[in-house]
Amino acid sequence: MKINKKNFTTGVIAKAQCDPGKNQAVFYDAKTPGLGLRVTGAGVKNFIFETRLNGKTLRRPLWSELHIRRP
Repeated sequence: MKINKKNFTTGVIAKAQCDPGKNQAVFYDAKTPGLGLRVTGAGVKNFIFETRLNGKTLRRPLWSELHIRRP
């Protein structure tokens, strides 16, 4: 699985898209471990926190793009 790491900027977040035919794509911030951006096929964007605990991946939503200040 390819890990998409990018420095999260307003432009990167605005341009983030899910590949056609996929349900979702997850991008990870290159500077903040565990911080991710999930983008659905419908274009909905949510920030997530992802970590591993006892051998299992935990992924929790943080907030939606509606709370991101847009230029």
